[in-house]
Amino acid sequence: MNRSEKEFEELLSAVSELEKQNRHYKAALDKSWSVIETILESSNILFTCFSERDGTFYWNRGCEKHLLYKKEELEALIKSSEEWAGFLKRRFISAENNGDKNTSKESKDILKAAKNLVFDGTFHEYTVEVKDGTLRTQMWAFYKVKKDRYAAEGYDITDKKNKSLDLEKTILEFETLFNNTSIGIAELKEGRTIKKVNKRACEYFGYGEEELTGKSVEIIHLSNKKYEEFGKKYYSTLADGRVIETEYQLKAKDGRILWCSLYGKAVNPPHLDDGVIWVIADITEKKQMQEELHLLATTDSLTGVCNHRSFYDKAKDVFNRTSRYGKQFSVLMIDIDNFKQINDTCGHDTGDNLLKKMCENCKTLIREIDTLGRVGGEEFSVILEEVTKREAMVVAERIRKRLENLLIDCGAGHLKFSVSIGVSGYTSDDTSFSDVIKRADNALYEAKRNGRNRVVFN
Repeated sequence: MNRSEKEFEELLSAVSELEKQNRHYKAALDKSWSVIETILESSNILFTCFSERDGTFYWNRGCEKHLLYKKEELEALIKSSEEWAGFLKRRFISAENNGDKNTSKESKDILKAAKNLVFDGTFHEYTVEVKDGTLRTQMWAFYKVKKDRYAAEGYDITDKKNKSLDLEKTILEFETLFNNTSIGIAELKEGRTIKKVNKRACEYFGYGEEELTGKSVEIIHLSNKKYEEFGKKYYSTLADGRVIETEYQLKAKDGRILWCSLYGKAVNPPHLDDGVIWVIADITEKKQMQEELHLLATTDSLTGVCNHRSFYDKAKDVFNRTSRYGKQFSVLMIDIDNFKQINDTCGHDTGDNLLKKMCENCKTLIREIDTLGRVGGEEFSVILEEVTKREAMVVAERIRKRLENLLIDCGAGHLKFSVSIGVSGYTSDDTSFSDVIKRADNALYEAKRNGRNRVVFN
């Protein structure tokens, strides 16, 4: 083999090796592109590119999904980089088309970049018209890979943008409601510290918002003891995710005591430091009205003692407790002697004054746990709890003597009067309070028959 033949064979061998390497590189490139394409086709990225050198046009599924154009319908339209860029530019909406005359300099720069497709790889937010004419909000960046290859990458943020706008609207609506509602609202965090409080709650307690924000809620409790008791009673319930509904007394800045309706719920139970929302309503007037109605319903309007119905309701409770626990109670029946004659002689005003003075004096001679009630026109009854018959006789005699020496102003002078008292005590044979008071009533009539102004036990 001469030299030229040998050189020719070496050249063929080199060419063969180059072809082999080229096939290897091509296979590796194809494999790499396959991986890249898989990523592009399976993600939410909008990606398109065009190669001027070989006319390759790529339009991934993200573009089809968010721009609504199929790759097949665009391939016939896009044959050059100018047509590719022109198609994209026509998708962007200018500020004039949106009727926005107050576009900022930054926005104008972005629109200019959209029209001219500045290939600097910088993402900007654009309003894009898709195939069906609807507008989407998208982020796009444009690249010039080589002098004859161009690419664009985008993300559709319409839903995120709408959610952001909805969230902003919701926050605005909440703030409007929070600050203008007719009830108080307070948010407590981190050890029952007031983090947020609305105008109405501030009005309730007489504080400015800045005076309450950042302070412990102890500031509106009646005392440190009440503050601690409230926490122990209710905060374990909040930690369990349950709702607290209660009526509670709180304190205003000027020392006024307010009755408040409280509705509380933890934001993220059991983590109470994340926040507890309290809805507060001032029910002080409602409570006062309830108390007044209760007094009207249970109190004799003239004397201020229990009326007939209230007295017998309490009597029933006393009887049930006594019979259940094997204790004792006694009953006094008190009647004013010759009361009709006093009314006829001195007038009803004097009679009314006598009844009031009598009740005032009787109340000073019995304990708070005892019950005095008006059960008839001039008839009164006393329930002495946990008192024996002997002790009841002592109390009755003390009342009789006090009233016997009482002077009542009757205009022209002073009037003296007396009472008769019947006494009875509970026995294990009694089946109801009626059994006890019936014996006391019989003892009262015996006292009347025996000359009045005396105490008789039955």
